[in-house]
Amino acid sequence: MAGDWIKMRPSLLTSPKVHAIAKQIGANSVTSRSMTIDHDGPACHVLSRNALRYATVTGLLCVWGACNEHSSGGVLKNAELEDIDDIAGIPGFGDAMESVGWIVVDGDNLVFPNFDEYNTCGKDRSKQLAAERQRKYRQRKKSDVTGDGGSNVTGDVTRDGREEKRERREEDIPTPPPTDAGQREEIKSHQCVDSKWADLWSRWIDSWETRTEKRFDAFAAETQLMGLSQKPPSKAKADLIFSLERQAKSILDSDDDFSKQRSQGRGGKQKKEPVRL
Repeated sequence: MAGDWIKMRPSLLTSPKVHAIAKQIGANSVTSRSMTIDHDGPACHVLSRNALRYATVTGLLCVWGACNEHSSGGVLKNAELEDIDDIAGIPGFGDAMESVGWIVVDGDNLVFPNFDEYNTCGKDRSKQLAAERQRKYRQRKKSDVTGDGGSNVTGDVTRDGREEKRERREEDIPTPPPTDAGQREEIKSHQCVDSKWADLWSRWIDSWETRTEKRFDAFAAETQLMGLSQKPPSKAKADLIFSLERQAKSILDSDDDFSKQRSQGRGGKQKKEPVRL
C-alpha cells in the first residue's frame, strides 16, 4: 500500500544529528542492557560507533514510519517520549531525538518539526491520490468528447478502470533509484573490502542482482560490509563462499551450515559443488 514507505535521505547515516543521538544512547547504561547481553555499563564500551549509528537509523525508521501513519500534520497526539522509546525499541531514544530538535514536547502531544515537508500521513496521502485520480479521469473524459458532444461511454469506462488500477499500482510501489556504473564499482572496491575476498564480494553482488533483478545500492553494501570487515579474511572468505553456494540474499555465517553438521554427525560426507576460486 502507499502508506507502507517513507522518504529517508541516503546521507542520513552521516548526519551530525544521527551521530549525536548515537553518542547519547551509547552513554546510557539502561540502553546498554537492552542492546547487549550481560553488560551493565555504557553501550559504547561494547558496541562500535558504526553499530550505534546503524541502530540509530533503524530506530528513526521505526519512529518516522509510525509518525507517517498515525500523526496529523506532524503531530502525534496523546504521546510521550517513553512511547518513542517503545516504538524504536531503544530506551532513551525519545530524549535523544528531543535533544537534537527532531521532536518537540507540546503538552500531551509530540511535534515532529517540518515533518510534512518530506512526508504525508497515510490518510491525507490517500485523499491526495484519490483527488489526483479524479482529476486525471475528468481530464481524459473531456479530451475524449467528440466535436458533436458524443463519446464512447463503454470504451471510457473500460479503459478508465484499467488505467486507474495501473496508476494505483505505480503510485503504491516506489521505484528504487538506479545505481550507475561508477557507484557500482565504488561498492565493489569499497575501502572495507579486503583484497583476499574482493573477487568473491564482486561475484556475490552480481549473483544478488541477477536473482533479485534489482540494483545493489550503497546502503545495502554498508550493511553487509559492516559484518564482513570485522572478521578475519579467511572467515569472511568462507562466509562469502557459503552465501554464494546457498544463493543467499544476505551474507550468511558459514559456521551455521546445519546440513553439514548433521551429515558429519552421522559420519557421512556432505556432497556439494564448491564455488571455484
